Amino acid sequence: MANFKTPLNITVNEAVDTDLILRNTGTEELRHVFVLHVRRGQGKFTYQERLTPNMHVNVELVPGGCSLLSQDELVTRVSQRMREALVQEGLYPQEAGAMVKTWRESWFEEEGVRVLYILPRAWTDETLPMTLEPAPRKIVRVMVGRAEILPPATQWQLIRQIVRYADGVEEERRQAAANVRQLHLGRFLKPAFQLVLGANPNREFSLAAGNLLDTASKPIDAKSLAAK
Repeated sequence: MANFKTPLNITVNEAVDTDLILRNTGTEELRHVFVLHVRRGQGKFTYQERLTPNMHVNVELVPGGCSLLSQDELVTRVSQRMREALVQEGLYPQEAGAMVKTWRESWFEEEGVRVLYILPRAWTDETLPMTLEPAPRKIVRVMVGRAEILPPATQWQLIRQIVRYADGVEEERRQAAANVRQLHLGRFLKPAFQLVLGANPNREFSLAAGNLLDTASKPIDAKSLAAK
C-alpha cells in the first residue's frame, strides 16, 4: 500500500456546497477528468477534456434541469468515453476495454461521488519509476487517479444521525441506524464516520458515533422487520 499526493486538488465550493472545484496544482496538463455522481440506480457524469497547470473548473454534482441517467445508460456512456480516453493515451482498444470492464462495479455502479482522471506521464514516471531489461523500443504507461468525495450534505446527515442516536431512546436509535443505511455508503461507511469524527473531537459524540456505526453495519434482522 502506498500514499501519493497527486496534482489534482478537489474542494467543495463554499458558495454552493453542492459544487466541486477541481484545480490542477501541478506543472503538467491533466487530461480526461470525469466526475461521477451515482445514487439509487441513477446518476450523471461530467467530462473535462483537460486541465492546464493552475487551471480550475467548477463542477455541479447534479446539474440543474438535467435528467438523471439510468444506471445502465450511465455505465454505457461513461465506459465508452473512458475507453476512448485510454486509447487516446496510447493503449490498444482491447487493453482499454479490459481495464474499463474491471472498473464497472466499484467505479461506475457503486453509489457515491468520485472523480476519475488520467495523470501526466511525467508524474507517473517520477512517482513510480520503472526499468526493463532488455529495454523495449517503446513503453506506454497510463495511470488513472481516483478520488472519492463525501459531499457536505451527506456529512451533515451523518452528524444529525449521530446526535439523534446519542440523545434518543431505543426507537430513536433504531431510526438513526436506518437513516444511516439509507445513505448507501457501502464500503465507505467507516471512512465517512472517521471524516466526521475528525471535525468533531468530542468524547460523547465519538462514543455515540462508534455505537451507531456498529449498529448500522450489522445486517438487518428480517424476522424483526416482519414482526413489526
